[in-house]
Amino acid sequence: MAKQRTGKVKDKWKAKEWYRVMAPEMFNNALIAETMADAPEKLIGRTVETTMRELRGDISKTHLKLRFQVSDVKGSDAHTRFIGHSLASDYIRRLSRKRRSQIDESYPVITKDGFELIVKALALAEKKIQSSQGTAIRNIMKDTINESAGNKPLGGFINEMISGGLSANIFSKCKSIYPLKRVEIRASEIAFTPKTETAPTLDTVPTPETTPTPDAVPTPETAPAPDAISVTESSETLKQASEETGVKKETEKTPE
Repeated sequence: MAKQRTGKVKDKWKAKEWYRVMAPEMFNNALIAETMADAPEKLIGRTVETTMRELRGDISKTHLKLRFQVSDVKGSDAHTRFIGHSLASDYIRRLSRKRRSQIDESYPVITKDGFELIVKALALAEKKIQSSQGTAIRNIMKDTINESAGNKPLGGFINEMISGGLSANIFSKCKSIYPLKRVEIRASEIAFTPKTETAPTLDTVPTPETTPTPDAVPTPETAPAPDAISVTESSETLKQASEETGVKKETEKTPE
């Protein structure tokens, strides 16, 4: 017959505490959500998703979803970093309805402060466009997105994407090629995050002016080396002693 456990069953929920999940500084450290954990380190790496409406109260951005990941915990606050955004699938379906042509491309970009992102852009047209026009629109999208990312840090580039400024810039540049119906940055994802502290390169390491290089250290030419003097003197002394010993031996062997 199996033994019954007589110990007290531990309630795991009582050991957990509530933590506030905070948005990054670029979103004014706004409160995203609240979660529970029995240890702060177990929060690291958790992801949370919210919308611009919930984060900033913007009703017109209900379809815009933001993703964050917990990177640090201080006290009861879990701080996050931005890892990407996307548009709601039903919103994209509504845009694509009755559209005869669309251009959907992904572009890898690098921001001014070294972050690498994958940006997905969507361009919609009322009628079918020619292949040459599609190629020209793709090039404009690529050049505009790369230029915007290269001239801004991560926070500025994200703000331009989610505010609609980047898509409006692409839309205006494509007017001369084909009158598009709409342009959207439908998704983004951070592929690489640089370290906050980087080791200095050889170009940035300062060279002290007061420290002489090995070529500049003067080497005395006339001063003999102490080791060479002692070796020469000792060798001459041994040679003289051996000669005297040999002469003494020959004198003892010669009969008088």
